[in-house]
Amino acid sequence: MVLFYHLHLFGPVSVAYVATVRKLFTITLSVLIFNHPMNKYHSIGLAIVVLTIVVDFKRNITKKKNLKNKEKKD
Repeated sequence: MVLFYHLHLFGPVSVAYVATVRKLFTITLSVLIFNHPMNKYHSIGLAIVVLTIVVDFKRNITKKKNLKNKEKKD
């Protein structure tokens, strides 16, 4: 029920981000708490996913700021 509500309010891309962040959090806890092995390829893949999310998040914030500044000028 919560998933459909979130999907209705924020759209499918937001749901995908929430699912991805949840999985990253689970992987991190699995490595830290249960000492599951993680090789360099796992680390590289995890870093790529995190970096992609951070870059996209920053891009969205910059886009929103630019739209607000443009509205203020008009």
